[in-house]
Amino acid sequence: MISRQPKADSSLRHFADSNGLTLVEQSFIETKAILNLSIPETNWVFFSSPSGARLFLENYQLNHQKIAVLGPGTQRTLTDLGKKVHFTGPAHLSPAEIGKDFLKQIQPNEKVLFPLSQISRKSVSGQFPDENKVEIVTYETLENSLKLDVVPAIIIFTSPSNIDGFLQENSLDPNTKLICLGETSHNYLKQLGIPNQIIEAGSLEEDWLKAINQLIKQ
Repeated sequence: MISRQPKADSSLRHFADSNGLTLVEQSFIETKAILNLSIPETNWVFFSSPSGARLFLENYQLNHQKIAVLGPGTQRTLTDLGKKVHFTGPAHLSPAEIGKDFLKQIQPNEKVLFPLSQISRKSVSGQFPDENKVEIVTYETLENSLKLDVVPAIIIFTSPSNIDGFLQENSLDPNTKLICLGETSHNYLKQLGIPNQIIEAGSLEEDWLKAINQLIKQ
């Protein structure tokens, strides 16, 4: 299982089909735009997720800003929407490290707009001095609990909020193997004291497939 909505073209789905695996694609959160906000003009805008970027562009105008994104998934979303991305965080870096790397691209007089969820950990924007950033909560992330009939043998968690949504109605089998897409989810599971085997696989689908292969061989 992966905790996201189905995508039109997914390497993970092709991998599951070709290896005789059942894949469940189920998000345990939903996002809702906050409307009628006053959005200032800035030099850059930084999107940390595909859903955050999509909701912002559906409801607000980009005022000639250059676009920066956390990773390849958000970059693909913006490219599909016809937007040019000027900075993409390296997939092997943590969000905090990406924030520090991105800050190096910013001129002293430039400002970056960070559209955030109300539960954002501000891992990227927290690396910026106040004079170079504008943080605005532009969407809400709400848990969408759902009881699964069977707990999967392997679960790919995409975010801490999806972990919380899953655990509202489901328990983890001690034998379930967990793959986390990034340091934040990995650390959150450890913080919860989850005893299951956990692999941090980053944001690239090819790395997820390697992790799944590793677990299958075990």
